Amino acid sequence: MFYIGIDVGATKLAAGLWSAEEQFIKIIESDSNYITGEALVQQICDAISSLMNFTPDKSNITMIGIGIPGRIDDATQTVFSDSLGFPEGIPLKKRLTENIPCEVIIENDANAAALGEFYYGAGLHSKNILYVSVGTGIGAGLILDGRLYTGACHLAGELGHIVINPQSEICTCGRKGCVEIIASGKAIGKKAVCLNKHIPNKKNATQDTQEVFHAYHEGDQTASIIIEDAAWSLASAIHDAVNLLDPDIVIIGGGVVKEQPKFIELIRKHLPHINIHPAQLGAKLSGLYGSVALCNLHSTKKE
Repeated sequence: MFYIGIDVGATKLAAGLWSAEEQFIKIIESDSNYITGEALVQQICDAISSLMNFTPDKSNITMIGIGIPGRIDDATQTVFSDSLGFPEGIPLKKRLTENIPCEVIIENDANAAALGEFYYGAGLHSKNILYVSVGTGIGAGLILDGRLYTGACHLAGELGHIVINPQSEICTCGRKGCVEIIASGKAIGKKAVCLNKHIPNKKNATQDTQEVFHAYHEGDQTASIIIEDAAWSLASAIHDAVNLLDPDIVIIGGGVVKEQPKFIELIRKHLPHINIHPAQLGAKLSGLYGSVALCNLHSTKKE
């Protein structure tokens, strides 16, 4: 029996083939190329087809778990994702099962990553976890009393839309000053234009984010203001969430933390009494392990 786990990101898509021995046999990664919903479906199908070549019998692949940014409709598994450019929704499960002869389970990417860290990573010995993902956007996944908590409308964990500074820019959600508009990788990258030596890179926003961090490490005052403000804003949002939820541990992951591990130290500086750890599995593997955990959980429910 095999599972396929898929982690869909704004800039990368990772997929892995999981064996009955509870390990990945093969992991593949590609740059995102989903300008339309159909392009997203095709890229996921291509990844699945590639992984199927690594099994002697394709019928042994019984389930596919997918973590993806956005809100998931429980009944239809339709994905509504502003960050991927599909706010109107795409019936992802329906489209995939038209092409793939096995069951598909879809979950928000931060929720999936929280499950990955809970079962296989930094949260292995904790029952109450706040997992914070800092990447192109900011999201969170909640494990409460040992179970994934998604809320009444599958919207729990929208940490990125806690308002930190009402005088700041308008967020994609329509409100002003959300932490995502201040501390996400995309938000930090947009501020690269403030740096004296900045050369705009329209093709790779991630490089703009790295440029700001590089300038920060070199002592650039403007970059220091940008990064310190991002760290303080994220710490403030985490502080509010911890006051509400009282988790055992706060795990911080995502692409920005993967590339800039010292960013966590800046956040810790504002939260000295909170148990904060980096994601043990890393930005890519937290989501992949989580998507496999989705398959395991669904199989257990069926039994």
